[in-house]
Amino acid sequence: MRECAYGREPLDVKLMVLLMLKKGYYFVLAVILGAIVAGGIYFFTQIWGKEVLYEATSTYYVEYGTDPQTGQEYTYINATTWDTIWVKSDEFLEEVRDATLSMGPALDGETLTKELLKTYISADLPSDLRMPTTRVSTPNPELTMQIARAVEQAMVSLGAGDANKEIEAIGVVIAAEEAERAMLDDRTWSAVILGGLLGLFGAVVWWLVGYFLDDSVYVPGTFEKRYGIPMLGTCNGVYTAVNFKHLFAGKTRVAVLGADADTDMGEIVTALQAALQEAAWELVPMPGLEQCPEVVTALRECDGLLLGVEAGAHDGKRLEEQLSVLEKQQIPVTAAILLHEDELLQRLYHLPGYGGKKA
Repeated sequence: MRECAYGREPLDVKLMVLLMLKKGYYFVLAVILGAIVAGGIYFFTQIWGKEVLYEATSTYYVEYGTDPQTGQEYTYINATTWDTIWVKSDEFLEEVRDATLSMGPALDGETLTKELLKTYISADLPSDLRMPTTRVSTPNPELTMQIARAVEQAMVSLGAGDANKEIEAIGVVIAAEEAERAMLDDRTWSAVILGGLLGLFGAVVWWLVGYFLDDSVYVPGTFEKRYGIPMLGTCNGVYTAVNFKHLFAGKTRVAVLGADADTDMGEIVTALQAALQEAAWELVPMPGLEQCPEVVTALRECDGLLLGVEAGAHDGKRLEEQLSVLEKQQIPVTAAILLHEDELLQRLYHLPGYGGKKA
């Protein structure tokens, strides 16, 4: 009994690569679509309509106190402590608020709250433990400068106070001079590139899934490995005529049956007769097995059967079913021929080198 080897034939890497290159436009569209979607989402959620901020930065020098027990300086105040505790304390924010309001009517007292100031003010410790920095960011350049000056005053007061034994004094080393427009952390191009790569990855995975599920026949070798039936080649193939003469030697009446109901077998018969250039065989086109199951009676009257297989038709299971019916009817398939093939794919597949014999 004939056994179908679909899914078990060796992986034809060259055919897979050629079919992938044939779908190159699909991958290009996936890259473009992924880039547009990812870039658009990032731009409209992170950049579009983003409030413009103005920043002013001040740098300080801290003279730390000495621990009376160890005789060493208190230098353990890190960047997190400066940013989350010192400049965000109620006492510090209250002093900044009062000093800001005393400088002018940039904002009234009801609007400039301590909670709002927490969002405006930040502190950092870039490298030297003795030189912290403060940054003020607001949507108003004048307000930015007012708050920056108020923060400088509050920092100096913080160092002069007796409540903080760790600090003896704080001086302003670099005062804020001008509120500069803050540069947005615009990563739109990074999002575009990432989206393109994700789109390409998704397209490749999707194509590979479709490739491994595709039961089509694209080249004659696939059919022979899968079904164990010799294939002449293609209608215009170099070896089609000589293969036909060998496989159908001693036969006179050959039935030509199409696996696909839409195949015009009369056209195939005409092409074969032109290729053979001999009248030793009577080629009889037959109706499709699915449309006319009674054709098996006519097939038995012939002493040879040529099966026409459409290239890339995605009908492998239907083809397998028809082969099974013919086997049950004890009608052997002498050979097959590949129809309506992609000529460029055939030429590239059989091109020497890159998988074939190098010249």
